[in-house]
Amino acid sequence: MNIDLKPVGDAALQLLLKHVRTVLTVLAFAVLALVATVKIHGLQSQVTLAQNQAALASKTVEEDKGVFERQVQADKSALQSMLKGSDQQLQELRGLLKQKSEQLDNATTVSVQLRKALQAQTTAVQTQQQPPAAGGGPSATSRVRVDFDHDFGWLRVTGYTLTDPAYGFLTINNGSRPLKLTVALSKDRQNAWHAYVTSSDVAISADVLIAAVDPSIRDVKWYERLGVMGNVGVGDGLLVGAGLTLDIGRFTVGPAVWLSVNSQVSKYYGIAAVWRPFAR
Repeated sequence: MNIDLKPVGDAALQLLLKHVRTVLTVLAFAVLALVATVKIHGLQSQVTLAQNQAALASKTVEEDKGVFERQVQADKSALQSMLKGSDQQLQELRGLLKQKSEQLDNATTVSVQLRKALQAQTTAVQTQQQPPAAGGGPSATSRVRVDFDHDFGWLRVTGYTLTDPAYGFLTINNGSRPLKLTVALSKDRQNAWHAYVTSSDVAISADVLIAAVDPSIRDVKWYERLGVMGNVGVGDGLLVGAGLTLDIGRFTVGPAVWLSVNSQVSKYYGIAAVWRPFAR
């Protein structure tokens, strides 16, 4: 009894070739994704290094009246070094972050000062003050007392002076409105970071001493760029497709398989790609 094994061998070879095509497609996709990721990461690292060097050498600029700007270092080590200062408040901040198991996203150190000395004419009231004598009665000499009060907006100054002997007493308190400082971070189209400081009082000048941000907290993890794709088309027959995807820059690519169902079922293998030209 002769058994013809040729059909079995042909079927096995076709099955092997089918899986080989699939494996080769997946491997080619993996190699392409790896090479593209390495190149993109290398280019991004060079751009970030140049931006950080420019940020380190930059100075605070008053973009508009009461609006100050300086470039920010997108560097995790720079951010960590900011917390290693000797200030008691920084030490308390480090301890608090460690206690709460929180990661610091960004930090900005700002110095504020007056553009010039605050000066104003104000109404004063003069009175004659009769100090008590040693025995408890009125003394023979009187002293001139001048009381004054002025509100600078975010500061209120009150006080008085006495004569013979000269004496002065001064109180500085909150004014009729608070001093508000706003610190904001922004990122431009070149992915460079900027720190902005605004003051509610134009008499205040702000200087951004140092600003840093940790971009790794915002970075998308590699597994977050993976996806599963599916599509269905209807025409003379039914077309069904499925595959895996990986986001690489402005592209989404991945291996895919399609089934064409008409009078018979046909299988197709390949790579699907999507280009997002307006992605940032």
